[in-house]
Amino acid sequence: MKLHLPPRVSPQGFAAALKAYAGVVGKDWVMASESDRDAYSDIYAPGDAAQWAASAAVAPANVEEVRACLRLANEHKTPLWPVARGKNLGYGTAAPRMAGSIVLDLGRMNKIIDIDPKLATCVVEPGVGFFDLHDAILRGNHPLWMSVPGNGWGSVIGNALDHGIGYTPYGLHARNLCGLEVVLPDGDLLRTGMGAMSNNPAWHHFPFSYGPTFDLAFTQSNLGVVTKAGLWLQPAPEASLELIFDIPEEGDIGWVVDTIAPMKISGLIEQNVFIPSWLGKMVLKGQRHDFWDKPGAIPEWRVAELLKQYKLGYWQVALRLYGEEPVIKAKAEIVKAAMKRHLAAPPQENWWRQGDAIGQYEITMGVPSAVPLQMSDWIGGRGAHMGFSPWCRPAASMCWGSSNAVARSLPTMTWISTPASPSAGALPTTSTC
Repeated sequence: MKLHLPPRVSPQGFAAALKAYAGVVGKDWVMASESDRDAYSDIYAPGDAAQWAASAAVAPANVEEVRACLRLANEHKTPLWPVARGKNLGYGTAAPRMAGSIVLDLGRMNKIIDIDPKLATCVVEPGVGFFDLHDAILRGNHPLWMSVPGNGWGSVIGNALDHGIGYTPYGLHARNLCGLEVVLPDGDLLRTGMGAMSNNPAWHHFPFSYGPTFDLAFTQSNLGVVTKAGLWLQPAPEASLELIFDIPEEGDIGWVVDTIAPMKISGLIEQNVFIPSWLGKMVLKGQRHDFWDKPGAIPEWRVAELLKQYKLGYWQVALRLYGEEPVIKAKAEIVKAAMKRHLAAPPQENWWRQGDAIGQYEITMGVPSAVPLQMSDWIGGRGAHMGFSPWCRPAASMCWGSSNAVARSLPTMTWISTPASPSAGALPTTSTC
């Protein structure tokens, strides 16, 4: 990609800025070639990717280098676009919102600083991915579960700062943040909450301090660069039960949401609920041409054939309950009774108890996976994901997948949760995972 200079920065000024950044991070970690700029572009951009072209990227190794980079950004008037791992494919990957910005790549800062198995917390740097943290928990034999998004290759911190979600009781990731280390736009360092006191052991265990609480001010904002964060994890439960309901008709989604929402709001169902359509299942069984090789949307009569052939409902509701087995059984009876008012068929029941193996695709049990990326291969070749993100109180933390035939029959996901939006400032700090 050709060079797009930062706004109001001359070629000579830009060269001087890169030389100054190299003096901080080392010349190997200032990336300004054409291929480097390609690596930080948005290959999924709906229009011309040059609208969001980076001029270069700088990769600091520690918080002091981040502070120095922020000071240089002010001195040389070069806007920075911080990313943790640059893997938020749905919101621009690593590409900056303002063309010509320098990407501040925090991927080298990938230390897992602490895991506390007793109080169920961890402290990580931005470059730590979900697979990294999951592997560390397994290696340490810690009785902890993570919450992971649909595609688990991004940054743990980056996903939380971008208001990412998972599918366990800890699925609202920003709510699990506790205690941030933040470099402010002028290079000053801020530690939120109890971190304002040196070596306070409560920093990542207790979210409040005296006065205002600032953690969420640094989510989806350009107020600073988060270089370290505490995150609450889920203690591994004694048991878990998955209830799978196949919902036969497209129009049934109304009573499904009306039935589940009160149980979610009351806390009976703790997890974030995901309701995929039949298409969300078919994309894992093959490509579109395996089921329909003609132009246009798959007709309803063919959909009916596929549902019958693969023994699928139009929708599927998979609810997972967590905790002590007697409590789970009591909750399950309430859920089954509520669903039975509309659905005669009983659910499939899958029990897990401590000591049982956990499958590699169990995102509702905190196992990271990249399998959902297979959706983008539905038509073969380069695919895409279209999102529509409304929010409404009764269905908060619920989402369902639509089967509308759009974008060449790609599966369209309808997320019922708080929508993410890019920051508008010159120093966005939570742009990508």
